[in-house]
Amino acid sequence: MTLKEIAEKKYNENIQEAVKKGAIVVTDRDQADQIFYELDNRNIEELRHRIDLANLLADEVDNLIFSGKQIAHLEWKALKKKAYRNKAFLIKVQKDPKLRLFFRLQENQALSKQLEQSLNNAIDRLTASINVIEDEITTSKVITDITSLEDACNDLIKLKTIREWFIKNKFCNPDTFIWDDKNYSLSCLADYLKDLHPKGYTGYLEQRQILAISKNSFGIEMSRSTLNKAKGHLFLPEIPPFK
Repeated sequence: MTLKEIAEKKYNENIQEAVKKGAIVVTDRDQADQIFYELDNRNIEELRHRIDLANLLADEVDNLIFSGKQIAHLEWKALKKKAYRNKAFLIKVQKDPKLRLFFRLQENQALSKQLEQSLNNAIDRLTASINVIEDEITTSKVITDITSLEDACNDLIKLKTIREWFIKNKFCNPDTFIWDDKNYSLSCLADYLKDLHPKGYTGYLEQRQILAISKNSFGIEMSRSTLNKAKGHLFLPEIPPFK
């Protein structure tokens, strides 16, 4: 299909779309061209938004790497999925002949060139992020076998701080560290264990890891049902963020 044929096809498609949206059919070419540009400009705004999202995702990956923060391979997999999805969309747009036509028809060629470069850079950044994520997934698989609070914290200061907090608030026996299930429910413990990651004491914990920590560190077995039904701990102290 020639460039002229693509332009005519796009022109007709946009007129039809405008009619569906309630626009008045016009025969004047200048008015029709205005519809053409308005429709494409909306698409370009969406493209800019997607480029911004891609760069934010790449920034998130960079920050995780530079911070040295330890996160589970499931979290890396979720980031990888988002990166692949964003990259696939941008590549599809990049190869779309209608976008090439739009760049050529734009009166402001400098602006078109800048947008095209931003698109290419976003794809390159996502490609680099995906490579980094794949390396981290391979590495993190080695450390995902967490069965105790010691494994989960992976830091003596964090471990000491959180143990002292549980004992200070009389949730656990100061000698054995066994959970006081006579005064506090398992649901309460479940909620506290799920809160360890958001408060900065551990990486992301899978359900099986939380159940293992409950059994091996707090001396009490917990079911998945209890873990799933945990609804908070009203009127009880909150775990302080780790500083």
